[in-house]
Formats: sequence, structure tokens, C-alpha cells
Amino acid sequence: MKQDFRNLVVWQKAIASVTEVYRATQSFPNEEKFGLTSPLRRASVSIPSHIAEGQGRLPRGEFRHVLGNAKGSLCEVEPQLIIAHNLGSLNDPQPLQEKPHEVARGLNGLLNSLTKPQPTTFAVTVHSTARISMRDAASDTGLKESGQRLRTRLRNPVHLVE
Repeated sequence: MKQDFRNLVVWQKAIASVTEVYRATQSFPNEEKFGLTSPLRRASVSIPSHIAEGQGRLPRGEFRHVLGNAKGSLCEVEPQLIIAHNLGSLNDPQPLQEKPHEVARGLNGLLNSLTKPQPTTFAVTVHSTARISMRDAASDTGLKESGQRLRTRLRNPVHLVE
């Protein structure tokens, strides 16, 4: 069974970051509602949303792709915080910038773990007809080869049980 996204530390940190961004943007001027407040909130919300979506994806490649989208949204947040500070809407962007940096480290770690190749394990069954069936335990696909072909591929003698 797949891990629940709520158990991912990076998702928990991203949620905490969103909460801080929402609290900080409540004091932004009304004229910035669509210029800065909305895009900053949207980018912040997008990060944990992408992490959760990615966790629900089946292939690892799709999960990596969606996590890449989360990193892109994360990259949107920091310049918007700097702009808000430069305009005087945000007194000190530093505390708000620390959480996204933590999230970025978590995303990088998660992406690295998904990039590492997974070991493939095979269950081998020897039949009395000198046919060997292999089942890829990772994908449950069945592969059948003659005993001779398999011995040649493995360069190791295989003793067949009659």
C-alpha cells in the first residue's frame, strides 16, 4: 500500500509554510489583492498540493514530474516575498523564507530517493519440463525462458529438478 502523503515530512513543512504565508498576506493592502496576495497564496498552496498529487501517482516518473512542479511553485514564492518586502507590505521576509528553504531540502531529498534505481527481484520456479518461469516481483509480469537460454544468460549452471 502506498504511503499517505500526510506522513511525508516535506508535505507537513509545506502546509506550515502555506499557513504562515496566509497569515502574513492578511495585512497586505487591498490594491495588492490580485497583484501580489493572490499569486503568493496560489504558489504556496500549489506546493503541498503537488506533493499530495504526486504521492497518489503510480509510476515513479510521474511522481518525480509532479514534485518538479512543486519545486517550480516553490521558486515562485521567494521572489514574491522579496517584492512584498520591497513594497513595504512585509516587514521581514526572512522568517517566511526559511520554511520554503526547508521544503526545498525535503523535496530534493524526496526527488533523489525516487531517482535511485530500485533493485529488481525475481522469483524463479523450475518446472519438470525443463522450462523455467521467472516472475518479476516488482511488476508481477511473467517471463518464460527455456532452461538452456537462462543458463546461458546467467553464465551459471542451473540444476533442473525432474
